[in-house]
Amino acid sequence: ARMSGDEFNVLLESVDQATANARVQQISAALAAPYLLDGQAVTVGASIGLVTSQPGLASTDDYLRAADAAMYRAKSERLGVFLFKADRM
Repeated sequence: ARMSGDEFNVLLESVDQATANARVQQISAALAAPYLLDGQAVTVGASIGLVTSQPGLASTDDYLRAADAAMYRAKSERLGVFLFKADRM
């Protein structure tokens, strides 16, 4: 779902941590694949915040805030992907 501007959320139901990590890598690789725009090769990247089910996150808003915090952490540290841990709330 597009949340605003260039921010999107992806919900993966009933997946374990390894599957979520694999899906994040697939999304990242798909975004990084070059494409042609007016004859020029263009590449893009993404800062991705990953949140998994965990104590301390009870509502949809909790998860969205955690994902947003993880994404901004990934962006500020140029990590590409950052996994949110509840102890960082």
